[in-house]
Amino acid sequence: MNSPAELHQAYVLHTRSYRETSLIVDFLVPDEGRISAVVRGARRPKSPQRSLLQPFARLLISWYGKGELKTLKLLESDNQFMSLQGRALFSGLYLNELLVRLIKAEESCETLFKDYQRALLELTQTKSVEPVLRCFEKQLLQTLGYWLSFPEKGVDQTGYLYLDTDSQWLPMTMAPTQAQQPRCFLAADLAAIAQDDYSADQTLRAAKRLMRLALAPLLGDKPLRSKDLFIKTY
Repeated sequence: MNSPAELHQAYVLHTRSYRETSLIVDFLVPDEGRISAVVRGARRPKSPQRSLLQPFARLLISWYGKGELKTLKLLESDNQFMSLQGRALFSGLYLNELLVRLIKAEESCETLFKDYQRALLELTQTKSVEPVLRCFEKQLLQTLGYWLSFPEKGVDQTGYLYLDTDSQWLPMTMAPTQAQQPRCFLAADLAAIAQDDYSADQTLRAAKRLMRLALAPLLGDKPLRSKDLFIKTY
């Protein structure tokens, strides 16, 4: 019998079929980052593991193996499940896909694990999912070390700033051209984003545009499946 110290809290990020009866599951684990493990027999109809391997349910797991692909040893419920529906469900799947794509295997992410739990809880409590997503995206970028520095407080809040390809903010002396607009932001919106203040619709739209610019180099050309599914559904 394993001791409690050998069990790790985990969330299921993604599952895919493996051989005839098994699954490969990507888990988010606070002290280990992203773990990929074979769960043997999980596709069998009567498998007790099958019902546990659901997104947004916190689990307790242990594994063995020294390679990149582990083998699951123990799997238990941690008695915490976030019930997401509608837009909140698609938002949760989007967060999961971001983590699968961007979090390296076996790299500690304790702060990000807490950020993820908080985002799931907030998604269950609000009908406005956009602020939750923008906050998490910003936290994720900060964790990955790719975040942008925000302009200093002394900048004219009514002016525009241009984000150049080196992630530097350049003051605009004239109104932005049509070609410049995708990378131009009001200083007041940037100040609000820095404080996670999305009370203004204009700021929320600017934050979505800014996060897309910041995430694009990390995600590459491969589209996000969760985003396509959301668009098709809504």
